Amino acid sequence: MRVLSIDLDYIMNDCIQEYQTLFFHKNPSIRWNSLYKETNFTSQSLLPNKEKLFFCYEIFLKSLLKSKKISFGYDHDAILFDLEECNSIELVNIDHHNDVFHVDGSLSSVREIESYLESEYNAICNLDHVCEGNWIAWLYSNGKLKSYDWIYNENSDSIELKSLMIRKLLGDSYNTYLQNQYSFNNYEFDYVFVCLSPQYIPPEYWHYFGMFMKAYECFKSETPNLISNKKFEHTKMFNKVNNLVFYKS
Repeated sequence: MRVLSIDLDYIMNDCIQEYQTLFFHKNPSIRWNSLYKETNFTSQSLLPNKEKLFFCYEIFLKSLLKSKKISFGYDHDAILFDLEECNSIELVNIDHHNDVFHVDGSLSSVREIESYLESEYNAICNLDHVCEGNWIAWLYSNGKLKSYDWIYNENSDSIELKSLMIRKLLGDSYNTYLQNQYSFNNYEFDYVFVCLSPQYIPPEYWHYFGMFMKAYECFKSETPNLISNKKFEHTKMFNKVNNLVFYKS
């Protein structure tokens, strides 16, 4: 199954590393209100990379004409609502983050990072822990991932140990490319997913996500499927709670 995923945080590569860990909040409106209020950042100082935006839009338009199913979501783990029952997934992900592991940027020592990654993967495998930052490891742990091609930014994740552990986990199925290094052999995908990631993109540019949906609406003459009011993370978070509450084995 060929899958294309586009995370629009990719277009914020010029400045995302400066703010992505500051005042983070699950509610994006609270996050951005706090960030602008408590720092010197403004909407004028956090600008998207237009070349990256055009790249994402071009790839989307080309796949829009040929792909079987297309969905949109605010958070990246929403992709799993459609992929949960799929197997042998050949994934191409255009994203500033690799979304294999979700590492706290405050960790600095090798021992801390290694311990955190091992703990996270154990929770993914045994406790169904999944979020927008590790949904690819969740696919792998459930035997659903055949290959993963990550199209990343020049300044994406600089944690070398994290990259080494991802390589160790995924092996030869994991490949990384800069924008100019990747060649799309064809644009026919079984599934295409576009996400906004509003915690990582300033509100002034959320309308770009609407631009992608409007293109879908115009070409397909139908309302786009937007997964906006639920997170896959939450469907798994309370599984064990439900099992004990309702005496399920």
